[in-house]
Amino acid sequence: LRYRDAYSLLTCHEHKYADLLRLLRTSPDLLAHVLLTVERRPLADTDCTNDPPGSGGCLPRLLQCVLPLDNPVKLLSRGTATFVRLLRLSLDAGAGGFLVQTLRRPIHTLLAEFNDVFLDLDLNKAVQDRFCRDRREHMFGKEGSEQFELCVRDYRKQMADRVARLARLFIDELRENTRAFPRPFLWLLSGLYRQASGRPNSRMSPAAARSLCGHLVFQHYLIPALLDPEHSGIVCSVAINYIQRNNLMQMGQVLEALCQGGSLDSRVFSPEIFGQFEPDCLTGWLDSLLRIGAGLSGPVAGLQPQQQHQQLQLSSLAVTPDDLDLLVRACRVAVGSGQQDDGAGAAAAASAAASQQRRRLEACLADLP
Repeated sequence: LRYRDAYSLLTCHEHKYADLLRLLRTSPDLLAHVLLTVERRPLADTDCTNDPPGSGGCLPRLLQCVLPLDNPVKLLSRGTATFVRLLRLSLDAGAGGFLVQTLRRPIHTLLAEFNDVFLDLDLNKAVQDRFCRDRREHMFGKEGSEQFELCVRDYRKQMADRVARLARLFIDELRENTRAFPRPFLWLLSGLYRQASGRPNSRMSPAAARSLCGHLVFQHYLIPALLDPEHSGIVCSVAINYIQRNNLMQMGQVLEALCQGGSLDSRVFSPEIFGQFEPDCLTGWLDSLLRIGAGLSGPVAGLQPQQQHQQLQLSSLAVTPDDLDLLVRACRVAVGSGQQDDGAGAAAAASAAASQQRRRLEACLADLP
C-alpha cells in the first residue's frame, strides 16, 4: 500500500474535490439523501459485478443507508449498516473509559464466583443437561421422589438468586456511571430514536424505537466488551476459561432482556430470575440515556473546547481514486434523482435548507471533471 498526495493525481482539481467532501461532511441530510438514492438506484460498476448476491454491490464502499427495511433490528444487526459504522466511529477513547469504570467490578465478581459453574438462564436445562443421571441422583436424590423435588427447587432458587444478585451489580454500575456514557454515541442514538418514532408516518412506536436503541447499546457496545474484556482493558493478567466466557455471554443476555423490559423469549429465561426485577430496572436507564442525548447539540458535544478544536482539525482523507470517482458518480445520481422528484411535485415537501444544499451540491459537481 502506497500513499500519494492528492494534488499529484488531481492537480488543479484538488480543491474542487475538497469542497465536495466538506459539503457532505457538514450536511448530514444531504449525505443521507445521496446514500439512500444510490441504495435504491445501484450504480453500474465493474469492480462490483462479482460481489455475492445480497452484498449490496458498490454500496458498501459508500456505506449502506439505514432503516429501509420493515425490520430495522435485522438491518442494524449487520456490521455494514451505515448507522452501525457511525456508532463505532463515535466510540472514541472516552468509550473505553466508560467500559472500564462501569464493568470492571461486576466482571471480576462474575469471574470469581462462577469460575467453574455454568450460569444457565434456563434452570430446567441447568438441572437436566448439566448433570448426568448419576450426578443428579447424588446431588438431589432419586428422581421422582419428594426429596428430589425439594432439592431441585432449592437449587433453582439458589442459582436464580446468584444470577439476580450479579445482574443487580451490573445494573447499579450502569446507573452510577450514566453521565460518563460516550457523548457522540448518545447524540447519534437519540437522533435515531427521534427519526424512528417522531415522524407522523413512522411505522415504529416509541416503545419499539426505544427497544431498537437498547439493542444497539448492548449488541454494539456493552456485550462485545463483556465477551472480550481483555481487549477493552477491563480485565488484565487474568486467564478466562471457557466456562467464564460462557457466563459473560449469558449475563449480557440477562441485561439486554431487562433493557427490553423482559420481552425476550420467555422459553429461554426462567421466571425465577426475571421475577426478581422491576420492569423498568434498565428501561429507565435507557430512557435517561436518550434524554441526555436529546440535550446534546452535536457529535462533539460534551468535549472541552480544546478537544473540539482538535476534532475539527481531523479533516484529511485516505481514499483510492476509484472510490473517489464512485462518490462523485453517486452524488450525480442523487442530484438527478432530486430533479426528477421535483418534476413529480415532491419538492413541495422539501425544506428551503434542503433545496439550498442540493444547489450547492450541483455547483460542486459542475466544477468537477
